[in-house]
Amino acid sequence: MVTQEQQSIIDHAQLQKINGWQHIKVKGTPYECGFQEGYLLADEYQDALRVYKFMTLETFGMTYEWFAEQALKLHCDKIPTRWLEELRGMAEGLTAAGIPTTTDDMIAWNDWMEITGYWWPQNAGKVMSRPLMKTHRKEHCSAIVATGSATVDGKPYLGHESFDEFWSGQYFNVCKRVEPDDGYAFIMQASAPCMLSSMTDFYVTAAGLNITETTLAGFDRYDDAGMPEWVRIRDAVQYAATIDEFVERLNKGNNGGYANAWLIADHPLRAGLGIHEPRAHLRRRVLRLQRCVRSAHPQPGVQGQRLQRPAPADRCPSPALDGTHRSVLRQDRPGSREEDARRHL
Repeated sequence: MVTQEQQSIIDHAQLQKINGWQHIKVKGTPYECGFQEGYLLADEYQDALRVYKFMTLETFGMTYEWFAEQALKLHCDKIPTRWLEELRGMAEGLTAAGIPTTTDDMIAWNDWMEITGYWWPQNAGKVMSRPLMKTHRKEHCSAIVATGSATVDGKPYLGHESFDEFWSGQYFNVCKRVEPDDGYAFIMQASAPCMLSSMTDFYVTAAGLNITETTLAGFDRYDDAGMPEWVRIRDAVQYAATIDEFVERLNKGNNGGYANAWLIADHPLRAGLGIHEPRAHLRRRVLRLQRCVRSAHPQPGVQGQRLQRPAPADRCPSPALDGTHRSVLRQDRPGSREEDARRHL
């Protein structure tokens, strides 16, 4: 049973289950947003945690609990208070729903991809003589961003496809709208319940930023002293008003975790969240930010440009261009025909 105070927090949230998708809206302080999500998605989280624990041992030869210990040693003191409060809210929401959970549990849960995918490759040899893993994480996704004369109506478009194993991909079904008490509201797709950031990395913010990424393959540098990527990206998404500020916030404390090529579109109207407010600047921009540890390589774009990942040199399979992509890209624009798009996607 929840208390009257807890129920009043839950009442500000909404959850709709549509064809297997969890459409959740959370609203309020960091603690309130976290509590709402933890309470409403408790069953989803419990099932996901069960599978992650089994597959962590199966995949890496070390238990989920062992990786959780490493996550806390590395990052427990590197998470700003605001985000710790949201994680605490998630833990107490789960506990109120009958799944005893601590803030430390939430830190470990959010840190799983970074610890297993970026810290572990550099440290596996120190722990095991023959680690059960591949040397580097492969690229998993494809994405495209276009604006201006590159699209049929001049508006910016952003597209992303997630490639992952089924055991984890089955939980990429959380569509979350966050209306915080500070910063910009945003919508994101989450890779599992109770994630502070998307991790499938698709965001639309009330500041007019549309954000996605694709993973950089073969990256093997990780800075233990830096701030986790899932903390930095949440800060950038919620507080950045412009592309330039987004880049600055994302690079602050960069530790090389979850190294990606980010695709960002700056829309002059905050239409993505139903907020129609003209921006001070009306020029639509797109940008590709290739971000590794302690370095970033922005590739700015302007009207009429299309930026894509993976680039031609990448080894990720090239998926066929579907009808959505064909309807967005202008077929009469040189270089934007289906064959060209297939070559770059």
